[in-house]
Amino acid sequence: MRKKLKNCIISIFLCTAVSLSLTGISTLGASAFDDEYISEDGMALGYSIINGYTKMSMKSNPQKTSSKIAVYSGVDITSPYVLTMGGLYILSHHVDFDEFLSDNDYAMEFIGDFDSYMKKVGIKNEKSPNFVKSVSDKKIKFEKQLDTAGIFIFEAENDYAVKLMENNPYVDFVLVDGKVPSNMKDLNFDGVTDIKDAELMQHYLAGDLELADDDEASYALYATDYNKDKEINIEDVTDLQKDIFKK
Repeated sequence: MRKKLKNCIISIFLCTAVSLSLTGISTLGASAFDDEYISEDGMALGYSIINGYTKMSMKSNPQKTSSKIAVYSGVDITSPYVLTMGGLYILSHHVDFDEFLSDNDYAMEFIGDFDSYMKKVGIKNEKSPNFVKSVSDKKIKFEKQLDTAGIFIFEAENDYAVKLMENNPYVDFVLVDGKVPSNMKDLNFDGVTDIKDAELMQHYLAGDLELADDDEASYALYATDYNKDKEINIEDVTDLQKDIFKK
């Protein structure tokens, strides 16, 4: 029970982090992040996976040169105080995780309330004010600005989004389209996990999938681990194929 609660707390912050999801580390799938991710290195890996998803998603549609993005410039979610207060909040609020992922209005309302709660209990985000200053010359019009949660949603060119991910020290990650996708295990970014993804997984296992940087490699590794056993092999492909044929 204690481990499940801790994972839920991490989910709240990460997805709040992402601005639009409450499972996720939910963004990455609730079971993807267990206790080993509650560390500086673990969080860095989670952020890299999300950035990799965003980079590859943008590349999958070259005709689309700009989009709404969600930037996370977050609080220290490894802090015992942050985890404790987050846990108290979760225990006192009933959150529909399925609706959180499928209903953006529901997610944003919850995150806004959570941002207010963090302010009330004295949680401070030292990073997000620096992010705002770092982009002040761009005169960005924020659609959503939650300074304590560290979530900023606005329109941006794809090239600028990549620069934020790679060069801005106050950005933990950027999520394309400004919301958490319903499916993070989607190597061809068509919205579903199907036989086409199984084919790409085989290319990945053979070393034939072109990956531009460490972020893309982190996402491809995560997406290929279909059965979530943290081992990347042909069993992931066969398990996906079995699930496809069951439908």
